[in-house]
Amino acid sequence: MLEDALFVPVVVAVIAVVNLVLLILLLRLSSQVSHLCALVAARAELASERGMGERSDRSDRLDLSARPEQSDGPDASVDATKWFEAFLAEDPQRRALPKNEQFAAFRRWRSEKGMNWKSPSRSV
Repeated sequence: MLEDALFVPVVVAVIAVVNLVLLILLLRLSSQVSHLCALVAARAELASERGMGERSDRSDRLDLSARPEQSDGPDASVDATKWFEAFLAEDPQRRALPKNEQFAAFRRWRSEKGMNWKSPSRSV
């Protein structure tokens, strides 16, 4: 059997083909898992947006049903002004900060409250 001239090349070819098939299956499985992760992240974000709109008893989250980025007309600036006033009212010392520091802190505050837009691909 080992003396046959074709035995070793055939065994090497069979092992190579099996490895190639396993690699293809692994790549397909990886792409399916990535797709599932993206779906789960999108559903989680959708559920959190729905849940935040329904919860009015939580003080650490604001009602985001009418975001200024999505609003049309003059109401957008009114909502942003209300949010900025709520931000300043939480800590009176913020009013004493220079404007650029106020706005930087306001951006961080909005991010902490979940008020900034985020891509579903970045939420994972």
